[in-house]
Amino acid sequence: MAVVDALLNTTLSAAIRVQVGAKVNGLENLPQRGPAIVLPGPHACESESLAVAAYMSQLRPAFYAKAEYWGRAGFQGALLRRLMEVSGNVPVNRRDPNQADAAINAGVALLLQERALAVYPEGTRTLDTEVKNVYAAYPGFAHTLMRASYLLFLATGVWPNIPIIPVGLIGMRATMPARGGLWPAWCRGKTAINIGAPIYLGVAERETIMTRGHLRDGKVVILGQNRIAQQLGETAMRAVAELSGYTYVPRRLEIPRG
Repeated sequence: MAVVDALLNTTLSAAIRVQVGAKVNGLENLPQRGPAIVLPGPHACESESLAVAAYMSQLRPAFYAKAEYWGRAGFQGALLRRLMEVSGNVPVNRRDPNQADAAINAGVALLLQERALAVYPEGTRTLDTEVKNVYAAYPGFAHTLMRASYLLFLATGVWPNIPIIPVGLIGMRATMPARGGLWPAWCRGKTAINIGAPIYLGVAERETIMTRGHLRDGKVVILGQNRIAQQLGETAMRAVAELSGYTYVPRRLEIPRG
């Protein structure tokens, strides 16, 4: 099954690249192996997830995705679920804010398997049609990074240095199908994907996690993690804004519950 899934992923990625025809810059910034967190923005439409994954197929990034994608009925619903499974996406129940911790732990598990995790840091789609803004990040990606880093450090005694890869998306609304859905529309030459230099936790942040982290009832607890998440989020989103040519706005978008 793994071989079949890999072939399906490769075939789908090639088909999507033909369909979208995006200009891609910075592929050399992607890691060759190991865990990574990819932060694309701004998030404009559902179909761009497949486009981003197709152009980073060597990483096979798994996206956080709303749980509703797994619950659609009929043949199209079954096909969508299969696509989500092949892509390794992580379902997030946005109706239940208490599920945020479970989603973070699912992301940690992927990083521990040396997978790449893709997160839309703004938490939802940007609906601005005239004003080009990138908004402040929600802290989930940073907490995922810190928990995984701490667990890998405990297991190996070596700091893992997991990279955060900021990605600027340009013109992605052109990929949106007229009738909706995830499969990108034919839009060759209208989009661009700018992949930025990796961002790493600094020496002070690493020291905080190594010395102030501990396990409590099997869960990772890191004193001072909220401050680190805030700083990391701002650094990452400023990079995303620069890569996309948008303006950074230091406030969070409201996430719809559903």
